[in-house]
Amino acid sequence: MNWKVIISSILLSIAVVACGSSEETEESVALNVNSTLEQVLWLEGTWVDETTFGFKQPPQHLHETWKVYSDSISGVGYNVQGMDTSITERIAIMIVNDKLTYVARPKNQALVTFTVTSASTSQWVFENKANDFPQKLIYKKLPNDSMSVTLEGIQNTMERSIELKYRKK
Repeated sequence: MNWKVIISSILLSIAVVACGSSEETEESVALNVNSTLEQVLWLEGTWVDETTFGFKQPPQHLHETWKVYSDSISGVGYNVQGMDTSITERIAIMIVNDKLTYVARPKNQALVTFTVTSASTSQWVFENKANDFPQKLIYKKLPNDSMSVTLEGIQNTMERSIELKYRKK
């Protein structure tokens, strides 16, 4: 099953659940306002990390390209090394059960979701404690068209943290 079918299935499920509820409580309205996709629309475009694996020969650059859609911001993560480009994952951020949710489909792996656990005007933390690694993703908006993405969690009984530093191209 390809990633488009999976994402479409998730979106269809969300639409069915959303249409089935005609009552909106004050709490759900507040969650909807606080969980809008507008918070992360700044991600649209192509981001490049030239430092993390730049020491390799030829250098390896990590990319994330995001595109805004009516119900999500979706894209792809990929590596460029020399003349070779390889897709590493399909990615999306969307509202699921009134929460901002990061959806990843790593190459040759199962779909995994991370739910927002905290958000501010410049930082979004997504977590999935059941995932092997990472269990936490931290997207941080920085000045000068920059961002950092930190992957945190436990891998092989060791705490691990990887910070990727991207610039918008």
